[in-house]
Amino acid sequence: MVNFKYGPRGKALKGGTKTETPVALAAATKIYEKLVAEKTSKGYTPDVSGAAYTDTANAGRVSGWRPALLTSVDENQVQALLDSGDWVASEKKDGERRAVEVTADGIAGINRKGLYVDVPSAWLAVLGKLPIGTIVDAEHIGDELFVFDCPQFGQQDLRGIGYARRHEWIRSAVADVVGPDSKSLITVLTISSNPTVKRALLAAVTKANGEGIALRRADGPYEAGVTPGSVKFKLVESATCIVSKVNSGVRSVALALLDAKGAHVAVGNVTIPANHAVPAAGELAEVRYMHRFEGGMLYQPVYTGKRTDLETSAATLAQVTRIKLKSTVAAEGDDVDSDVVPVPEVLAAVAAPARRMKP
Repeated sequence: MVNFKYGPRGKALKGGTKTETPVALAAATKIYEKLVAEKTSKGYTPDVSGAAYTDTANAGRVSGWRPALLTSVDENQVQALLDSGDWVASEKKDGERRAVEVTADGIAGINRKGLYVDVPSAWLAVLGKLPIGTIVDAEHIGDELFVFDCPQFGQQDLRGIGYARRHEWIRSAVADVVGPDSKSLITVLTISSNPTVKRALLAAVTKANGEGIALRRADGPYEAGVTPGSVKFKLVESATCIVSKVNSGVRSVALALLDAKGAHVAVGNVTIPANHAVPAAGELAEVRYMHRFEGGMLYQPVYTGKRTDLETSAATLAQVTRIKLKSTVAAEGDDVDSDVVPVPEVLAAVAAPARRMKP
């Protein structure tokens, strides 16, 4: 049987059946795929969490906004950043990048590609109270939004002022409008420039098996793309992989990454947890791992979800920086990973004197 329900998120759904009597699986699959194609062509999108979402007429359209991205640093580089009072640190949440724009019609999400997307309608109770034109930059996890920046507040462009001041601006504004019912939905991440506090934060995130920390120059402007003034130190590695095949009879898929010439390189299999739908061949999957064996597979991969905000070209082998060399694999008990390629621009940024912020 092929039964269905559809409609705007947060409102009553229309339902029905496409099969009055049972049909063969092959026939049902064709009916199902045709129905899904028909609905998605009209702008509907699936959501397995059951959360109510806004219904923005701009979904899929270009917003004009481009996010600031983080450069990865290794364990040696991060020590200088932790000691420097010119850099502030916050926890790096492992979610989907999401900016939220406050509009005259409510709120609209913007993904990493800069396209408008729907967001949980419950966020409107808080963010809808901010001035029209405000854009917050955040990570979206389930029904929660973890805010870490504010490039625009109302009609005021904040991109040119220092990060610490932008953060204080949005922290204060959200504190004024958040209510007891929405406190768990919108969180402005805490930041600090104090070396002791930063090290305590890293220790806490490590103990909680978190993804890592983000560090930004306190006086750094908001700049789209990758810049040396915004970095991340990840405790676990993750890579966006191509699903090359759905394995038959089990809940797992084969993974591949693109080498420098664009050829597919197999990097192993990953099990799909029961709370996730099995991705189809050709889709992108986000996978956590400890390291990759030289010329081989990802070690202890964990599937964290589909990536719909990136193109296939992003699934490159260059993402994988923790490589366990064959020589270390041969040495029993040796678990030393190869060094991550250093980032000279970041080291130069650490050494650069801080710019004074205007009051």
